[in-house]
Amino acid sequence: MVRNEVRIFGIGTSGLVGSRIAELLALSYPISHHSSKTGFDITNKDSLSLLANDTDHEVVLLMAAKTDVDGCEKDKQDGESGDAWKINVTGTQNIVDICRETNKKIIYISTDFVFSGEDTPNDGYDESSTPSPVNWYGVTKYEGEKIVVNSGLPYLIFRIAYPYRNIVKKKILFVP
Repeated sequence: MVRNEVRIFGIGTSGLVGSRIAELLALSYPISHHSSKTGFDITNKDSLSLLANDTDHEVVLLMAAKTDVDGCEKDKQDGESGDAWKINVTGTQNIVDICRETNKKIIYISTDFVFSGEDTPNDGYDESSTPSPVNWYGVTKYEGEKIVVNSGLPYLIFRIAYPYRNIVKKKILFVP
């Protein structure tokens, strides 16, 4: 049964995990799908007019990211001009800026790679754990998290581990 009170603007919902999360959300919430495959480029703010002019969705689900860990590590030498930074940091900033302008909430998907794995608490990491990224992918996702946290927007950040489509099995409930 689809609820009409919360509509979600999905970005990056064609990927491995994004497609599954969008599939589950669609059981209860109307969701639109936008990705690089549909010509939606989060690294180019000028090309994001679809989101900037959107009045139908209250929530943005930001799944878009460069998640190729080895590829991100190769991008490290390019710093802020590399694809990992452009997508995971600059792209996040572009989406956050538009969300702020249009008064949208944001759900940001991050990674457990924001933690080094050293000195893991006995009960695991939680929202009060201090990030210490293990690699460039983790650095760029953590920088994206900081943009979301400091945005002044209502937000949720999910740090997921083992990003395999079939791991995401439970029904997702969103509380606005």
